[in-house]
Order: sequence, then C-alpha cells, then structure tokens
Amino acid sequence: MRQEGLTNEVQKLTDQLDQQEGYKKNFKDDVFECLHHITDFKKLKSGVIFLHKKYVKEEMKKEGGDTDFTQQYSQQRKYLENNVNYLRTMLQKDQDVHKKENSKIMTENVQLLQEINDQRKEYHALRQKIRHNRLQIQELGMGGAGGLDG
Repeated sequence: MRQEGLTNEVQKLTDQLDQQEGYKKNFKDDVFECLHHITDFKKLKSGVIFLHKKYVKEEMKKEGGDTDFTQQYSQQRKYLENNVNYLRTMLQKDQDVHKKENSKIMTENVQLLQEINDQRKEYHALRQKIRHNRLQIQELGMGGAGGLDG
C-alpha cells in the first residue's frame, strides 16, 4: 500500500514535470516566433502582447514599493534625458567641426583647380611659343640657305 502510494506520487510528479517541460517548450517556441518580427515594430509589439496575455497569469499588485519604483523611474528618465541632451550637443559640435573642415577642403580644392587651370594655360602658351620659335628657326634656316645659293 505504501509502495503503491509512492508509485502514484512518482507518476503524478513525472506527469507534472512532463507538463511543465511542454509548457516551457511552447513558451520557447512562442518567443522564437515573436522574435521573427524583430524588425517590424507593430508585429513585435502584438507578439509581446500575445505572449503576455497567454503566459502571465496574474499581475503584480501595487503596494508601497510603487513609490520607490516611481522614484527610480523618474531618476532613470532624468539621467537618460540629460544623456540625450549631452549627446545632442556633442553631435551639434561634431557637425559644426565637420562643416568647417568640409568648407576648408572645398576652398583648398577651388584654389588647386584654379592653379591647375592657370598652369594648363601657361603650358598651352609655352607650346604655342615653342611652335612659333620652331617655325621662325625653320624660316631662318630656309631663308639663310637660299641666300647663300643665290
């Protein structure tokens, strides 16, 4: 009789364990399914609400700890707001520095392009002068040779 009772209790506990393992597996599967929508906020939100409704049996009751929670929340919010403001000012400063650097680079590029264009003009003028000088040399060479023969 005692052994029969223990066998029944072991069977009940085994069934309960199997049931909990199944419940845990279902929960994992549902969470995994919810994570498929991690890039789509609306689907993710509806999935989390579904999980909450399905698996949360009772809400925590509000007690005296609620004021402590509110204080923690307000402190954390204040810290995060200050952090956001700091990051915004740093971003603005970085943008200003970036803008100044870009402006300086653009000015230097314009000056370099003007210098390149001036050098190209000078190059073309020198080439023209060389051609002109060669033609003069050829004319002098032909004119001088014709004068000796004649």
